Amino acid sequence: MPPLTPTQSRAFAEADVALALDVPMDLGQIAPRLRWVQGIGSGYNRVRSAGLLETGIAYTNTAGMSADGIAEFVLARFFEHWKRLPEINGARRPGWSR
Repeated sequence: MPPLTPTQSRAFAEADVALALDVPMDLGQIAPRLRWVQGIGSGYNRVRSAGLLETGIAYTNTAGMSADGIAEFVLARFFEHWKRLPEINGARRPGWSR
């Protein structure tokens, strides 16, 4: 993560909660009031390596939120290929509407 700008540093210093994809390595020092970080996404390796869990700051993420949609998409693409839907679509009669 690039160094924080002065504006970002001031915002972190005043923040009680944060919504973030990534966190600075020294978040515990630059955000003394911070009590909760809501992660955007499902992983937490970056947060763990930044030492956030040791600071006592609560961390939550969106693990599992997209699982159903991703599974449906994968199955749809599988059947699209398996059932040759693009080929069938290309072979339809002229003038036939959807």
